[in-house]
Formats: sequence, C-alpha cells, structure tokens
Amino acid sequence: MKAIIDSPSNKRTHHRWLPATLAALGLLTLTSCGRDARLADDKVREVPVSAVSAYGRTLDQDATPREVVYVLLKAVVDDYDAGYDTKKREEAFDIELATSAPQTIKQRYRRRQPTETELTEYLYKVVRHWAPVLGYYVDDFRVDYETLSDRMTVQPDRRNPEESVVYLNVSPPDSEKDPNAGAVARFHMTREAGYWRISWVGWETSTRKWGSSRRQAPKASAPVRRPTPPREQS
Repeated sequence: MKAIIDSPSNKRTHHRWLPATLAALGLLTLTSCGRDARLADDKVREVPVSAVSAYGRTLDQDATPREVVYVLLKAVVDDYDAGYDTKKREEAFDIELATSAPQTIKQRYRRRQPTETELTEYLYKVVRHWAPVLGYYVDDFRVDYETLSDRMTVQPDRRNPEESVVYLNVSPPDSEKDPNAGAVARFHMTREAGYWRISWVGWETSTRKWGSSRRQAPKASAPVRRPTPPREQS
C-alpha cells in the first residue's frame, strides 16, 4: 500500500523479537549521545506533519487517534511483508514516519543544545523501533479498520485535550494455547499542527486486557486483571 508521500529507500531487515527485549535494546540505542555511525548508510529523514492518505484512511485534521494508530499498524504489516524488498519496506516506513509527532519526540532528546541533524536522527531511530516493538503481533493486525478499531480504547487526557492514549488488545500467534496470553499495546497521542499523531509506542504493564464496555476503568488500587475502561466518545 503506497501512501501519498515521498518514499526514499534504504537497507533494513526485521526480526520478530519479544517486546521486552526490544524495549531494553531500544533504551540503550536511543539514549546515546552524538552522531550514530550506524546510520551512515541510511537516508535519515522525517515526514512533516500534514494530511496523508493510506489504507483507505485520510489522516487530516479531522482524523481520530484510532485512525492514526490503524494506519501505523497496517504500515507495520507492509514493513514486515516487504522482506528484503528495500523499496517496499521504505515506503512502509515513510508511512510510519507520517504517523509520528516529530516535534514532541524531538523534545525528549536528552543532549543539551542538539543540532537539527541530531534531532532528526533521534526521531528516525525512535520511529524505526516501532515496527520491531510491535512485530511479534503483526499477524494480529491483518484485519480491516472496523475489526481493529473495535479492539482499541481511547482515553483522553483530562488535563490536556491535545493528548490522549490509545490502548489496543493484541493476541500472540499461539493465543489458542493460552486464551490469557494477550497483551495491550499503548500509543501516546498528541496534536501537532492540529493533527493527531503518535509520540510513543510501547506496552501496558498493569493490565492484561481492556474491555469493550462503557464502564469506568478501575483505579490503580483495584485488581489489575482485565479492567474495562470507557470507550472513546464519538
């Protein structure tokens, strides 16, 4: 699926590592200072925040957090399916970049007085990690928008209407062996230039499953097994 954005190419392969391992590796990589020599052969870039169309959705200023997360997940599927086809892989990665919140991500860079090149490299590395972080569950994303969005729960930030969190129930490839083996992916959303975009991708550690009812989510002191937060208000 080709989005309406530019698509430079570069070399990369994925492995389906477990999320916990990837999180540890990513922490070591992304907190390092200075130029990263490993990016010497990469075409480091960012995609400016603007309207982008992909996978039947248009991520303009009217698009919802659910739609942005859906486009990212479908790009991750294409990223993996591309295998060693560099052009297709980089087209998918450009869509992943287009779902990101570049300014919010760059603000997390720890080095004092960074150059614009260092900030762009940092953004590039952060978004490069999203596909491997989610990749173990990639087969769970091979469904249509209605099916995938129905497994999402959106919690707006009560103190900041420009931020929210999307929770997504996912199941591993061998979920039939253990019905309780699911996990919850977590996507931090922020508005940049009026567009909902993703600033962080990871895993929810305090719950195993988000319910689909409209009941209130339990407080932190309540049991953490299968809480049911409210659905996004439409």
